[in-house]
Amino acid sequence: MNRKEFQAWLDQFPEDTEIEVVIQDTPIGFESYGPCRGVSFTGERSVIGDSQYEYTDFTNNKFVSENSTFYNKRVLVLGEI
Repeated sequence: MNRKEFQAWLDQFPEDTEIEVVIQDTPIGFESYGPCRGVSFTGERSVIGDSQYEYTDFTNNKFVSENSTFYNKRVLVLGEI
């Protein structure tokens, strides 16, 4: 789905609809993964890896081969990365 299609999909919901993303908490004890929970989407972005979204522009990236699914694409991931 591209951004235009995503916007059209969002338009089915009332404008005052609260948007949440899923984040993963710190694991407890010896667990390899912590529990997940929904939080309000604020659009916050951090350089230390706990952002609510990640945008990557793979266009003209010489390290992405033509047979890759990311070749010449721009990707927006929502949720904690």
